[in-house]
Amino acid sequence: MRWLVAILAFSLSGTVLSAYEEPVLTSYTRLSANKQFLFVMLHPPRKEIRDPLAEKYSQTGLYRNDGSKKSLWTVEAGYSREVYPASDGLHAVLQHLHVIGIEGRKCGNSPEEPPVDPVVLSFYASGRRVRNVRLSEVLDHERFCKELGPGWHGWMNSASIDEAEKHFVLVDRDGKRVAFDLASGERIGGPVQLANSAVQSMGAKGRTELGLVLVLLAAAGFVSVIRSFLRSKGNAVAGRHPPTS
Repeated sequence: MRWLVAILAFSLSGTVLSAYEEPVLTSYTRLSANKQFLFVMLHPPRKEIRDPLAEKYSQTGLYRNDGSKKSLWTVEAGYSREVYPASDGLHAVLQHLHVIGIEGRKCGNSPEEPPVDPVVLSFYASGRRVRNVRLSEVLDHERFCKELGPGWHGWMNSASIDEAEKHFVLVDRDGKRVAFDLASGERIGGPVQLANSAVQSMGAKGRTELGLVLVLLAAAGFVSVIRSFLRSKGNAVAGRHPPTS
């Protein structure tokens, strides 16, 4: 019954995912929490499409939220789906992807293919890129790839800057809170704990060899028990019938 439910769920999810379309990419702005700074993300110019933000601001970057047209600093990172500017006027986090596409990957099955692991975040300080963060630093990307399979999949639910702690905090697709240092882009609390154990992560050959070793150890232990039993049995018999002179 479980496999029937799983197949039905996969079929329904495939229907939804096949209907997904990336939204039209447009220029946008984002305010810092204290509303003193404005980050302007400009889409590359397109013929015959007017872009009011591009007419007002010349480059992608951070501006004072006072109508100023002069940037405090700019970035040349291409277009990002979302931006989180800090209230210090120095730092910003660019989110490159809302969803991640998986196309026909086996994700560890035979033949093996590496799980999808794109750059999802970039940390900036005064226009200088400090660090890129890949999907594998946010969640178990092997499980993400294997369990979800081909299609478009969201990798996070929400994100914000914790101004007091100077952390960038996000909630991943499973509801788990993940924090990064705003200045360095390093994950707080160490690397992702993969769901796969060392035994699960080894190949089929490795699992077979491990299984053989365990069987041999069990057999050796069984033989040792039998020998001990026979030895004690022999000693007991010898005790009841002492040798005669």
